[in-house]
Amino acid sequence: MAGTSEKPEAEVLRNAVFEAAPHGYLILDPDLTIIDVNRQYLDLTRARREDLVNVAMFEAFPDNPGDPTADGVRNLRASLETARSTGRPHSMAVQKYDIPLRGPGGGFEERYWKPLNTPVLHEGKVVALIHHVRDVTEEMLFRRDQAIRLRSAQRLNDLAFWEYDPSTETIYLSRAFAIMLGLPEREGTLPAPDFFALVHAEDRAPFTPRSNRK
Repeated sequence: MAGTSEKPEAEVLRNAVFEAAPHGYLILDPDLTIIDVNRQYLDLTRARREDLVNVAMFEAFPDNPGDPTADGVRNLRASLETARSTGRPHSMAVQKYDIPLRGPGGGFEERYWKPLNTPVLHEGKVVALIHHVRDVTEEMLFRRDQAIRLRSAQRLNDLAFWEYDPSTETIYLSRAFAIMLGLPEREGTLPAPDFFALVHAEDRAPFTPRSNRK
C-alpha cells in the first residue's frame, strides 16, 4: 500500500519540477510533434500551451519569412534528427531563430538561442526528445552593437585592421590595411586563402584559422 500511495506523489512532484524549471523545456515525440512544454518555454516564446501541444514543431515555429537568411528550421531539424538517430544529446551553436508573434498583427520577433536536444530512451529505443533552450538574445544583440560601434570608430580613425568570418571563409580588410598589403585603396573582403597567401610564411601560423592548420 505504501508503494502504491507514493507513486502518484512522485509523479506530481516530477510534473511540478518540470513546470517550475528555470529554463525552457519542450518535449517532442519521435515524429517531432510537441507533446508537452513547461511554463518557462511558454514565457520565452510568448506562446500558450494550446498553441504548441499536439502541433508539429516546425508548424508551431516556422522560419521568419521576412528573413531570407533564416536557417533555424533547417539547423534545428538536423540537430533533432541527429539526437534521434544516434541516441545521444546534440548541442547546437548559438542559433538565430525568430519567434512568431501570435497576437493581433502577427509578425516575428528577433531571437537568438543556445539549444540542446536530448533523446529519451526506453529499452534502447528513442521514445521522445527533450528540446532545451537558453535565450541569449540580449547577449548577441549587445555583441552586435559593440561590433558596429568598434567598426565605426576604426573607420573614423582610418585604423588598419582585418576581421575573419569563419562562416563564409572571408576576410574583411579596412582601407588602411588594404594599403599596407599593396591592395587597392578601399575597404572590402577577400577569400581567406587569398589573404593568408599575402602573409609571410613565418608570420602566417598565428593568424591562420585553426581549421586550416596542418
